[in-house]
Amino acid sequence: MGRKQATFRKGIGEEQRHYAQALRDVRNLRGETQQELGRLLGWSVSMVSRFEAASERPDRATHRRYCALAPTEELRRQLASAYEALPPLNGGQRRPALVRRSPEEWHGRALDGPGVYQLLSERYPAYPVARLFGDAAKPLPVWAEVAPAEQWQDVEAPLGQLDLSKPVPDVRTWHYWEAYDPRGEEEFKRHLDEWDRQLKEVHAGRREHLKTWNQLTYDLGAMTRDEQGRLRLDCKLGTYYHSLSTSECLDAELSEAYAAWPDSTPDATWPRLERRAWLHDRVPDPVADGRHRSAAIGVSTLTVVRVRNRSFDGYKMFLSPRSITVATQRRRYHVVPSGCSSRSFPVSPLTCSKSNFRWRQQRSVSSWRSCTGSTSWRPATAASTPTRSTAAGGPNSSMACSRPVMRRCCTPAWR
Repeated sequence: MGRKQATFRKGIGEEQRHYAQALRDVRNLRGETQQELGRLLGWSVSMVSRFEAASERPDRATHRRYCALAPTEELRRQLASAYEALPPLNGGQRRPALVRRSPEEWHGRALDGPGVYQLLSERYPAYPVARLFGDAAKPLPVWAEVAPAEQWQDVEAPLGQLDLSKPVPDVRTWHYWEAYDPRGEEEFKRHLDEWDRQLKEVHAGRREHLKTWNQLTYDLGAMTRDEQGRLRLDCKLGTYYHSLSTSECLDAELSEAYAAWPDSTPDATWPRLERRAWLHDRVPDPVADGRHRSAAIGVSTLTVVRVRNRSFDGYKMFLSPRSITVATQRRRYHVVPSGCSSRSFPVSPLTCSKSNFRWRQQRSVSSWRSCTGSTSWRPATAASTPTRSTAAGGPNSSMACSRPVMRRCCTPAWR
């Protein structure tokens, strides 16, 4: 039985009709009803009907989900070009509808099927995914390696060399001495615009503090092994916004592709992972090689407590949902404390104007050289008794980090 198609009312332009028809084609080729497609998009049947009748225009988040759900590459390109050809909205037209299903809810669908794990196993055979409690039926999209027992008392064990021979990255400039994927420049500039907007609000008294800002970070240079086969992290300098635009984006791209098709095969999905493919074409092993991207190093502490009482006898851990104001992975549960390893510099982000930041930045890095030297780096940690230290990195995000597990909370304080 055929599905009822919404008709176009008079006054709808040719561009709007062309785009709305492409939306209909996506649903028809998938063989779904408006209700079934609405569940994936996060919209009601009536809203999907209005999208297909060109009486409402999807926002960019909804449009990207339509593109991800398109069964063929030809239809995906047709949908993208039709959206870009739409005339701008004027004051008398409806504004784009805001998506209801959050990006985190949408991306969570990627883990519902076997597709993402098949791709990680095929593309990164040297980095097998972890299994929850060793259960093969509970894979996790991350690779982890437990440090040898002799390193458990030394949380600095995986630290290698810090390369300060290259020019210091500018937190307000996209271009760097190393070539990055040019598709990340637009995202980088969006983060800068948001930073400037928040600065203006703070100076005008409409905001108490910044939610996000750019800062120099310690980035993965290379992950190697010593003579005993133990992991070592060599690092370079990068920035937080460069990391979002060149490394974190790989996670979002993968989740977006598999959120639409959780059961998709690696061969069918790989052409959609354009930014990951760009990196693979230039770096043979992107998990261990940090070239052509800014992969900020993270340090996390998982605090496990033994609890014995009448109602419970076992272990509990400290987990906390991430804020909705952070740049990535909103609402996801996270170990605490945890974060990127960035050098604290004597310049407040509230005073970092475009004109005076470069000089202060160079001054800050010069002081680091005098403290750390040009070739080595070591963290100074608070007093604690480590029980295990692991060096972990995920092929999903192609980032590596040191994750000490402490008996008591411990936050590294970098010299």
